[in-house]
Amino acid sequence: MLKIKNLYKKQANSFINHINLMVEKGSLVSIEADREFSNTLIDLILDKEVIGSGEIYID
Repeated sequence: MLKIKNLYKKQANSFINHINLMVEKGSLVSIEADREFSNTLIDLILDKEVIGSGEIYID
């Protein structure tokens, strides 16, 4: 399971504003976004970037 709760991150060219998402194990989700947003979100999920605020839980 992937759970994102109130995720917030601001960078020079990218801004993630209080995103909430829950993906159950075995499910597939597609998120359409620009390149900067997508790269920042993936980096946050993979723990390559520091979260501004909120939580990411992976089980």
